[in-house]
Amino acid sequence: PGTREPSVHLAQFAETPAAWADEALETRWSRLLEIRAAVNMALEAARQRKEIGSALAAHVTVSAGGTDWELLNRYRLDLPMLFITSSASLERREGAVEVRVTRATGDKCPRCWRYVDRLVAIDAETALCERCSDAVEVSA
Repeated sequence: PGTREPSVHLAQFAETPAAWADEALETRWSRLLEIRAAVNMALEAARQRKEIGSALAAHVTVSAGGTDWELLNRYRLDLPMLFITSSASLERREGAVEVRVTRATGDKCPRCWRYVDRLVAIDAETALCERCSDAVEVSA
């Protein structure tokens, strides 16, 4: 609706309402992305050492203390998705954030390539992780 530019490439984004600003959220996610950068560096080092082939073949253990531990613990269940790894765990310790990378254990899901503890039989020939099983069931 309204007037349009001759091309979408010439259009400007709408102004974001000031009421949408959430400095606390921005601060949290800025720190999470900084930690993610440290994880990515550790993953790349593990790749260079031929310990893993891809990030999904990894389990990441992040050790942190203080506010970093509190932040990571708040998002504990989301850490594998944030780091794009098969799994992640969190340990409490004092000092700077430390990242350890090991090979993920379990079976590789043929749909999403994550390593998981258990695959679910879809039919006689196919087994998927629970997340993919749910997605396939919903879309079927």
